[in-house]
Formats: sequence, structure tokens, C-alpha cells
Amino acid sequence: MHGKVYQVFPLGKEETSPGAIESHFPPTGTLSPRWMNCLLRKACSFLKLAIVNTHSFYRVLVPLAEGFEEIEAITTIDVLRRAEVHVTVATLHNTVTAPIRASRRTQHLADEVLDDVLDSYFHAIALPGGRPGADYLRVHTKLLECIQKNHAEGRLIAAICAAPLALESAGILADETFTIHPSAAKDLRKLRPLHQPLVVYKNIITAQAAAHSMSFALEIVRRLCGEETMQKVASALMAAEPQPYVVS
Repeated sequence: MHGKVYQVFPLGKEETSPGAIESHFPPTGTLSPRWMNCLLRKACSFLKLAIVNTHSFYRVLVPLAEGFEEIEAITTIDVLRRAEVHVTVATLHNTVTAPIRASRRTQHLADEVLDDVLDSYFHAIALPGGRPGADYLRVHTKLLECIQKNHAEGRLIAAICAAPLALESAGILADETFTIHPSAAKDLRKLRPLHQPLVVYKNIITAQAAAHSMSFALEIVRRLCGEETMQKVASALMAAEPQPYVVS
């Protein structure tokens, strides 16, 4: 193609009248190679930016109740944010200004009130364990409804330590498709767990205890962001890659 070479960017203040702006765009059929190369560079830059920031579009809900297990919650939040996942930490209190006291008496502040965000879209819900934290989660009706809805739509559900009790209450577990802390297993109503540290069944991830928090969090990253991102995060942390027991 032949024709005039047109300036693309930037437009100065004196160039913003309708006539002046029009002069910067070529008539149909007169695109020069330079113009086309400029458009191609802009498109590639935009695409690269979109790819780099893809993971920030993933949104994960982490509800915290009084008595949650610190290692499990903070490890999960930290690792997901290292993967550039948007994590919403939500409190069961009715205000974010009230500290949440964890199982080892550390105190924490949340980003949001749980009831205010349950209607929002999340790609995953990750439940930390700890007692009585997990017990508060398993009787929170609106949270259980949110878990049921997300599970039905095929989104990721993750629970560690005693938190699979909440998944049982939500009715999304089946026999020998999940794991749970041995001390909490006796509180299961009917279901039989697997005695494995980390279990994946379809869109459900479960882990046994605080010692498996890193593997639990990295497996969530793997399922959301892919193998490459998980490996990068694990490498930066000098952590072993998770080896889940996958139920077929």
C-alpha cells in the first residue's frame, strides 16, 4: 500500500480540533507500512500487558472466623498474592475494624465483611481450618450457600485441616474423595475421609493440617494459574512442588 505517512501519537492541545484529529487518521486504502507497523506494535504491547496481568483477574475468597489457624490462612493468602491473584480476606464480624482473634491468639484485620461480598464473583473459595474457626464456618448459612453455588458452577473449592467439615455441611463431599485433620474426622456426620496429606477431587482441594499449608496453597495456584506460575512461585519460595493424591 502507498500513501501519506500519518502521525499516530501523541496529539498536542493544538491538534485536538475535529479537523486536526481527522488529519491524523488515514483515508481508507492509504495505510502505509509505517502506520501498519505502529498499529502492530501497539497491539502486541497491549496483548503482552493483558497476558502479564491475567492472574490478577482471578479472585479468591478467604473467610476468617474467630479461632482460625494462622499458618493455614496466612500461608494461603501470601502464596496466592505472590501469584498475583486477587485475594479478598473476609471477616465473619460485622465490621472490618474489629480484629479477628486466631487460634494462637494473634489478631488480624480483614479486607471486607463476609456478608457484604458473598454475592460477588469468585473463582475460588479457600477455607482455613483451626478450631473453633472451622466450626463457625460450617454453620454460616450464607457461606454454605455460596460454596454450593460455586461448586455447582465448577469453580474451585479448597479447605484445609478441620475446614472440610464446612464442605460436608454444604453437601459437596463424597466418601473417600477428601482429607481432613484426624482430630476433626470424628466430627464428620457420615463420610469417610482419605488418610492423605493433600487430595484433589474434581474442583475440590483438601489438605490435612497446618504442615501442609504450603502444598495446599501452591495447588490452588496450580489449578487457577497453571503449572508454570505455580513452579515460579514455588521456586521463589524454595518450596517443594505439591504432590496431591488425585481421585479419579
